[in-house]
This record gives sequence, structure tokens and C-alpha cells, in this order.
Amino acid sequence: MISKLLEQIKLLDLHALIDNEVQEGRTIEYKREFPSGQNKDKVHFLRAVTSMANSGGGDVIYGIEAENGVPVAVCGISLSTTPDEAQLRLENMLRESVQPRLQSVGFHWVGVDSGKTVLVLRVRNSWNGPHRVTLESHNHFYGRNSAGAYSMDVSELRDGLKTPKQL
Repeated sequence: MISKLLEQIKLLDLHALIDNEVQEGRTIEYKREFPSGQNKDKVHFLRAVTSMANSGGGDVIYGIEAENGVPVAVCGISLSTTPDEAQLRLENMLRESVQPRLQSVGFHWVGVDSGKTVLVLRVRNSWNGPHRVTLESHNHFYGRNSAGAYSMDVSELRDGLKTPKQL
């Protein structure tokens, strides 16, 4: 996760991820492409966000190219709509295809050269999880570790259902 308030993140901070070779892990994930309307892309988006929420929170950054989990370029994304419309589409996806609903996802757009933009999604640790992706026949809970997102097992689901007082 970038150690700044979400609204304070600038292009310089994104380049610092590359300069410092900040590898993907438990709290940060890089995506080159913005999610399309295809179910496969929707599931990848929902998986990235819910795995962060179920595992302590972090940043999912769209518009950064990575090789073997290490960022190599701020490529930006080209949108066919306005950032507000694109954000609304993602918010609707989260509202309609995640149970229980996520309450703590922040969006921050950072402009880059040639009219492209980068989207930094800040996902907070959720206290009402675990959250499940429920898109059509897809019905999975995801967690996250240093290697990325994975399907949660029964013991992790049981642990996730305990309230902080029970832990």
C-alpha cells in the first residue's frame, strides 16, 4: 500500500514504486488494463478487491505494467468514458456482485501523459467480512498473501466470521 492518504497520491508516487521496485504482495497489486465488461475481467476485479478487504486492506492500481510482480512502467489506461462513469461502473459491480457489501473502497484518479490516467483503488480492511464474489455462477471467497489472491479455505472462513472480541 502506498503510505499516503489516497487523495494525496501523485504521479511522482507511482514512479517511486517503479524506482524502488515495490513488488506486488499482500497490500499492493498492479494491473495494466482497466477491467472490461467481460465476466472474466469482472471476476478478476472483484477478486482483487475482496481479497484485499478480507486480508487487511491495500491498493489495487490500474495503469501500471509489471513483470513478475515488479512494476516497470506507468502506462496509464485509456477510458472510453469519463472517469466518473468508469468509477460508477466499478461501484455498481461491487454493489451487485459482492456479499456482504463492501463499505470501504476509495477511488483516486491520477493523470498521466497523453490523456491517459491511473486508477488507485484503496481497499480498507473490512470488519463485516469475509466478502464473497457472487457474479453469475461464480461464488468464491478470496484471501491474500504475499503471492497474491487465493481461494479461502473453511478454517479461514471460520476465522473471518469471528468478531474481534472472539479472537
